[in-house]
Amino acid sequence: MKKVSFILFICVFYLASAFGQENLNTTRIGVWPYGPGNAVATHEDNVFLSYGRAIRIYEYTLPEQPQLLGEVFMEDMIRVFAFDNNTAFVAGYNHFYILDISNTAQPEIISSFNLQSRANAICLNSGYVYLALNSAGILILDVSDLYNPAMAAFYQNDQVNYDMVIDNDVAWIASGYEGLTAYDLSNPISPVPILTYNESGSMRSVEVAGSLLYATNSYSGIMVFDISSLPQMQLLSNTPTLSEGTELYIQGDLLAVSLLHEGFCLYDISEPATPDSLGWFHDEWPNRNTILKDDLAFHCSGGNFSIVDISNPYEINPKAQIVLSGIAQYAHYWENHVFIDSYNGSIMAVDVTDPKQPVKVAQIDAGKGHHTIHVNDDLLFTNNYHWLHVYDVSVPSEPVYLNTLEATTTITCVLKHNHLLFVNDYDNLQVFDISDIYNPVPLGVYPYGSIEEITAVGSYLYCVESVYLKIIDFSDPSSLNVVSSTLCMTISSIAIKDTLAYVVCSNYPQTSGGSLKVFNIKDPGNVFIETSRDQGRQFEYVEIEGDYLYIIERNVGLQIYDTQDIYPVLSGFYGNYIYIVGKPATANGISYLPAWAGFDIIQNDLISSSENIFIERSERLNLFPNPAADVINIELETDNPAGAITWEIVQIIGTSSKSGKLAAGQRQINLDGLPIGVYVLTVKLNGRTIKIEKVVKQ
Repeated sequence: MKKVSFILFICVFYLASAFGQENLNTTRIGVWPYGPGNAVATHEDNVFLSYGRAIRIYEYTLPEQPQLLGEVFMEDMIRVFAFDNNTAFVAGYNHFYILDISNTAQPEIISSFNLQSRANAICLNSGYVYLALNSAGILILDVSDLYNPAMAAFYQNDQVNYDMVIDNDVAWIASGYEGLTAYDLSNPISPVPILTYNESGSMRSVEVAGSLLYATNSYSGIMVFDISSLPQMQLLSNTPTLSEGTELYIQGDLLAVSLLHEGFCLYDISEPATPDSLGWFHDEWPNRNTILKDDLAFHCSGGNFSIVDISNPYEINPKAQIVLSGIAQYAHYWENHVFIDSYNGSIMAVDVTDPKQPVKVAQIDAGKGHHTIHVNDDLLFTNNYHWLHVYDVSVPSEPVYLNTLEATTTITCVLKHNHLLFVNDYDNLQVFDISDIYNPVPLGVYPYGSIEEITAVGSYLYCVESVYLKIIDFSDPSSLNVVSSTLCMTISSIAIKDTLAYVVCSNYPQTSGGSLKVFNIKDPGNVFIETSRDQGRQFEYVEIEGDYLYIIERNVGLQIYDTQDIYPVLSGFYGNYIYIVGKPATANGISYLPAWAGFDIIQNDLISSSENIFIERSERLNLFPNPAADVINIELETDNPAGAITWEIVQIIGTSSKSGKLAAGQRQINLDGLPIGVYVLTVKLNGRTIKIEKVVKQ
């Protein structure tokens, strides 16, 4: 097959930019939707928890044993709730939804509306839904027809709108750096500003109780205002809090303040102008909000959902706590299971035998601290700072703790290769013989610290160490030997196929010298670059399976490259919807992408899988001659492809182009009418791209 030139590689990268959120040759076939806690709300006798991309409804007649009634999966992470009888209005990062909750066992999405910015607050007033958008303004939706919400108006304020409350036809907005703003809603779809209170620091939350307004400020704490004489308002008091208050909730004489990383505090506001501190519930994860209901508080953080007894506000006692999944950061595939590690210290074992319906079978509490995980030969390794814990996961639903090893400093990566275990921390690379996992034998400690990723091929370790690709000979595990160390600038991940190493860089080309580098490693002691590409990309993780390279690009998505030639060719793309934030796993042509909310399961449509047996696609093709004068011949590996072959050729510099469809048995593309020049040829089978290549007409 002809090599694809440097110009083609540039072109396919520009094509990737153009794809935006449009997927190419990939399909999302499944979702594990659970992640951090985003918000909690109460309605009637139930609690609604936004949990990753799921909304769960709990009944709490027995607060010590909350019962899950039902759940509904979303395409978004819900941040805010509002209720009207049997209808829930919810919104998140990208969408507004209306739910029918008349049957709590089967809540149903009945309509949705796309948002232009993240929704931070939601209110109902006069038959309209008001959404405070993060960096845009106030979106007003007409929901008189629940099945067809429509935009009634949009008030643009270009502020960071953190919170909103509506009281007596006045909307109060707490904004990032604009302080407090009040709007007259006498005409519901035409907000009129009536006052602005500017205060240094960031206004995060606002609540109204009668003629008093309570607000949290990132610098000042709880601020209390008299709003009885609008358009004037008077600051009555300013009470410091333990840390930045993010949400307020008032029930009678109790005020709950959710703190950024310290849980929530209760205040007595029987003397409204002077809040009196009562009790404190500690939760070290980033806190979302706290809802008070009778003698209970329902608290949601990034790591926990807690039901708390506040009947004595001086002695706050947890009734129940559900550990949430957190933001997934590593995915490892082993024997039809994906092991997901999250920032809150939880490791989930998820059965993906049917990738369209993943099922959690176990959860390990790995403790707080820096984590990485590695799974191989039925052993799971996870660290808590410098402690490395080992579990037997031969039965994934019943993980068994085996042993703990110790490193010098915080562990950065782990690799099991046959009977050897390589453990790297900030200072050293340690080697253990773990033939007997209960009695590991230290073989050596070497001053190769801060390795971010290790891959073993044969008797060599290929290490990503900050700005170096380091190759280490471990044929004698008691005496490691560095045979090559190549400067790559800032690199983050490596994948190896035969005699080639694919290295991706996490910085822009100005500092990295290329986002994707292909090294020839046939002779590990004499490594050299076959090609290096400066494409303005920030690649973070790379995996290879069969002929395909899977690359995670920060804030963009998953890109799939065909590596049949030495020059990888972009052939598939899956765009970010919920941010992909961690290292993926790929098996049998299916990728498991850790995200803010669980993980997405993506199928590479260029290949197929049957009973978990990896099968390469059959419609590979060669193009020749190249350069060409009159025609380009197409040579397919299969003589009778099932479907229509279409093609398009576009001049790289210039405006000439041509397209067509190949009739049955036809194997030539006619270049008549095209001027001499350089072109990009795209060939599709049934609308699916199977080839992109640079061609030259001479």
